[in-house]
Amino acid sequence: MAKTKKLIQLGGQRLNLNQTLNDKFKFQYFSLADPKDVFAMQQELLDEKHQEHLDPKYSNTLFILGNQSMVYIMPKLIKDLPANNIIYQQGENFSDEIGEALSYKNAQSANLADVDEVTQLIEQVYFGGQFGDRLDKDRIDVNSELLPNMTQTGSGQISFHNLTLPDQVQAINFQMTLAQGKDHTLMEFWPEYKLQGTGKVQFKLYFLDVETDQIVKQLTVSESDLDQPVAYETTKKPTNLYVSVFLQGTIESFTLRRLHIRNRRWNLGTYMVGSKTLTDQQNYRGQIATYFNPGDLKPPLNVYFSGYRTAEGFEGGRMMSNISSAPYLLIADERMEGGSFYVGSKEFERQLIATIKDCLKKLNFSNKELVLSGISMGTTAALYYATDLSPAAVIVGKPLVNLGTIAKNSRLHRPADFLTSLDLLLMHEGSTDQKAQDHFNQYFWNHFKNGHFAKTIFAIAYMKQDDYDKGAYNELFNYFKQQKQAIKVISKGLIGRHNDDTDGIVNWFVRQYHNLMQEKFDRS
Repeated sequence: MAKTKKLIQLGGQRLNLNQTLNDKFKFQYFSLADPKDVFAMQQELLDEKHQEHLDPKYSNTLFILGNQSMVYIMPKLIKDLPANNIIYQQGENFSDEIGEALSYKNAQSANLADVDEVTQLIEQVYFGGQFGDRLDKDRIDVNSELLPNMTQTGSGQISFHNLTLPDQVQAINFQMTLAQGKDHTLMEFWPEYKLQGTGKVQFKLYFLDVETDQIVKQLTVSESDLDQPVAYETTKKPTNLYVSVFLQGTIESFTLRRLHIRNRRWNLGTYMVGSKTLTDQQNYRGQIATYFNPGDLKPPLNVYFSGYRTAEGFEGGRMMSNISSAPYLLIADERMEGGSFYVGSKEFERQLIATIKDCLKKLNFSNKELVLSGISMGTTAALYYATDLSPAAVIVGKPLVNLGTIAKNSRLHRPADFLTSLDLLLMHEGSTDQKAQDHFNQYFWNHFKNGHFAKTIFAIAYMKQDDYDKGAYNELFNYFKQQKQAIKVISKGLIGRHNDDTDGIVNWFVRQYHNLMQEKFDRS
């Protein structure tokens, strides 16, 4: 659900946005008629306890810097405003210092004299909340004539092999319909698939009136359209989305995994303004999403890997903002039902490493000013990529490192729970037997053991009766003990299974972050 978003105009001629914006925004105007007003506004926006930091209650507020506003006399105030939430006047004359700050903050320019243009920008780009969904693959119809040539791998993918189709054939119909918003909301479509042979695939999106079930719009998507996610607008009235997959020609193999539907914010992001995606072209075009917030531009860069989540989008943004005003990078795995533990082709993994390094470069930070973190599924990534990045610290809760064991335990200790782990094992190893489990466990360890961690602090909270990967902490600790150089480890064990005390894990996780910010980076 989209949330109401606060919008504040700082100075300049008042825009009559309260007359044009929909009810998802709450508009306020401050004239800032003289320098005293600017100073007073700065005092209002900053945290009472930490006057160097923006008050967290404004972290998701959209700010408009009015034309020739007095706000430009105080660069400090502009630097304190939240990233990815600033609009300013096109062609505004300001200092290089302010221009640099606006660039870091990913501020967008607009013609503020055109209220309709500004309204459209705000409503279609800066709306609150985030939305993304995967169409349910458990509710599909397959053309009965193609069944002899179809195989299914776990619950995660279906494939057709050796088809010769002179005419276009409707191969798959998704029975699940997805409610679409109204009033021309901008969305995007992204399928995970792989086609081999000279044949063709088309995806057809049908938009059905919610009252009459009549098709009111149709979108045909071909392979040539899919270098990037395909954008479309919803209709004026609410509709349900229905998707079909068509095949034609000589198909050596066609494999389909997930279909994704997401909000789109023009070309400025999907889940959040400034968010981006990384695509694993070698593995069915699965994607990971990233969101960078430069904060106050001071060390460290805090990276948070989302845990398993069936809802697409990021988690941890509010937590990272509340922990510190430091820069942060959110990373979310959008593959399979709720994530694929951030592993993929080597090129894909290099993309992810390069993204973190690019953020460090933008901030002029070194790896000594980097923190990797995550909870549950996010711990796999924080630990795995520590090998490549040698961060100052790794903070994790409920570590998961033996991916084969996690799958094994879904039968022995968690019947019918977290079956995605079995899908992941099957897709990586081609089998679910003991040999496959052992081999998949080594995926993490073969990489992790190449790391150099003498200057890295590891803070690890774990569940003593973890029913996903009970031995993870002990194996990590024993490995650290065997190293020639001492490695600092801070740890705490909590009573319970993997999901029994998430609040306790999160509280400890946040406390370690606070301690690290204060002791290592001199942040109060």
